[in-house]
Amino acid sequence: MGAELAKKLAGEGVDVIIHGRSASSADSVVAVTRGPGGSAKAILGDLGDRAEVDRIAQEVLATGPIDILINCHGSSTFPNDWFDTTIDNWLEQYQLVTIYAVQFIKAFVPGMRERR
Repeated sequence: MGAELAKKLAGEGVDVIIHGRSASSADSVVAVTRGPGGSAKAILGDLGDRAEVDRIAQEVLATGPIDILINCHGSSTFPNDWFDTTIDNWLEQYQLVTIYAVQFIKAFVPGMRERR
């Protein structure tokens, strides 16, 4: 879903930043995302680590003003059996699907609001 949105935006001339955990997967999305008038760049990092999310946000902000934020990360770290899922698994999953998005919203939306 994220790659398709990125391709569409780049096709409309938007400069797109792709997040990924590995260079190979992020670079493959960047390669198919570049569009006429738009560009694509990969920034790597672990969304499961709050300090790393802050670093990613600062690296993104260093590229210039952010006008669009699309949060579409999805993953599961759960074991197969719900009852085998530890509190640490729940906390890790919460970071991966909720907290990172809150961090990005807090980092990027104030600037978006100022430019409205």
